[in-house]
Amino acid sequence: MVSTTLLRFSGIITSLILGSLFLSGCGSSRITLEGYDDALLNGKRVFLLTPSEGDYIFTSIDGFTYSRGIASITAQTRIDNEFQSRLRDRLNVTFDSNLVVNYRTQPVGVIHPLNAVTDFFAHPSSWDWTKLEAAGKEGVIDYLIVLRSVTMKNYKPKGDGAMGKEEVDADFVLIDLTRRSVMTQNNVAISVDDPRRIADTYIKLSEKLASKMPFHVKED
Repeated sequence: MVSTTLLRFSGIITSLILGSLFLSGCGSSRITLEGYDDALLNGKRVFLLTPSEGDYIFTSIDGFTYSRGIASITAQTRIDNEFQSRLRDRLNVTFDSNLVVNYRTQPVGVIHPLNAVTDFFAHPSSWDWTKLEAAGKEGVIDYLIVLRSVTMKNYKPKGDGAMGKEEVDADFVLIDLTRRSVMTQNNVAISVDDPRRIADTYIKLSEKLASKMPFHVKED
């Protein structure tokens, strides 16, 4: 009787330990939200709305253009293209079962144009939810990620052949258009040192964003 009780007690303790380890592992890769189970989060269409060209903030145009080898006049166009293509691609790879779509390149982006800065700047209670709901139905959007502000910080390298340190600071909000609610909002910041590739910035940024959202991420 005593041995059986001890075995059961040991089994319970082992289960609790393994469960806590599992939860701590999951916590490092994503957040949990009340009212959203896996059935509501997996296999969904997640749209990404990035700032429009001209709305990105640079602390050093010279540093950014140096890192890309471009003229300063094209900086806004270049960063806009990078976020629409590279960040979307990386998030699409990072999320385990969700399709990530760039809002502004889809037909819904033309029919119901949205601005990541001006349309989402104020408190959610003042947003045009009728407009957002219409966009959600038109684009068959399950969830919408809005990057409300993006600041690029670039530093010229001291030596030759390097691209320089790059930092990205972004404020985002994740929206459930069906429920007309904000699921979560946060700020993320990443830093990439030399030597690096441009792709490294978006790999790191996508992983950081994913860690602040409830979607499953692919394990390495």
